[in-house]
Amino acid sequence: MLAARDAALISLMLHAGLRVSETVGLDIGDVSLSERRGSVTVRFGKGGKRREVPLNRDARAAVAGWLCLRGAGEGPLFPGDKGGRLTARAAEAAVARVARGAGLTVSPHQLRHTFCHELVERGKVPLDRVALLAGHTTASGRPRVETTVRYTTPSQEELERAVEALEWV
Repeated sequence: MLAARDAALISLMLHAGLRVSETVGLDIGDVSLSERRGSVTVRFGKGGKRREVPLNRDARAAVAGWLCLRGAGEGPLFPGDKGGRLTARAAEAAVARVARGAGLTVSPHQLRHTFCHELVERGKVPLDRVALLAGHTTASGRPRVETTVRYTTPSQEELERAVEALEWV
């Protein structure tokens, strides 16, 4: 049961770019899933902002797997051991435990960072769209790309690969 819960937690951070606090703050009613579409509504993002984030196939499968075990009904998507809601600290510990099992050191914030970075690198998604997905917006809801740029700054290794890829005719 924990494996399904942890997979759903990690998928929402990695495949939807949710903050750990946003992930544990989700209620069952914030999730909308079908075979071909899905989304989560973040009701209380940073700064009290609300947004809807689409879910890709992997995230939909992980959340659906967790919902099969958790069961329908109302309340937190991720209940805590003693009732109530799973805490951010408990979610961080779950991510660390799964990462250790894979021989990695990963935090929830690194999962979110990877989401933003990979959208730009692999998907060639414009920064304004990544900003909206990540909840990097102004009070009026406009994308705040200055914040998103920090998540997409290339590593030294990526800069070296870019230079090595240069081909002079």
